[in-house]
Amino acid sequence: MFAGLFILGGVVLAALMDRFHRDPVYPQSVIVPRVAGAGLVLIAILGTLVFLTGTIALLDKEGSCIAANTDFECIPAVETR
Repeated sequence: MFAGLFILGGVVLAALMDRFHRDPVYPQSVIVPRVAGAGLVLIAILGTLVFLTGTIALLDKEGSCIAANTDFECIPAVETR
């Protein structure tokens, strides 16, 4: 019951705050969403390239690896002497 009253109080308070303190209206900008979208696409492309570069480097040094360290060096499954 307390949780329900807590949520109800929040809803009532939010409605009152919106009624008394409305957000100011700002002019719409066309450039900002496009720049933000282009930035997200650029980050996604760069992340994909970094991932693919690391994967290709690991595959170039493949063998009987069970893991690879940060320098993409193979850690063999069986040590040879």
